[in-house]
Amino acid sequence: MVGAYTLYDLIIPNIDYDIKMRFVSVEYLDGLLERTSKACVSAGNKGREILNLAMKEAVIEGYVNVNPVPETRPYKRKKPNIVILSREKIKILF
Repeated sequence: MVGAYTLYDLIIPNIDYDIKMRFVSVEYLDGLLERTSKACVSAGNKGREILNLAMKEAVIEGYVNVNPVPETRPYKRKKPNIVILSREKIKILF
């Protein structure tokens, strides 16, 4: 579900123009991910993950020779704030 949202609501609307798969470059993908990352904090990271999956399939199917996504700028994921509850607070939950 998150993947579909990322693809259909973040990546596809930010594609400026149709480009053939063999002409996709690191610079093109960096620009696309930069526009995508403005939507929310995790959009750049998730967008890069989805594009990597798509480009891996493109390599397998023979549309491109090399996957350019690993060479794009990485977007760091924000670490979650984990709180360990005491036994008293756990009892309150039940």
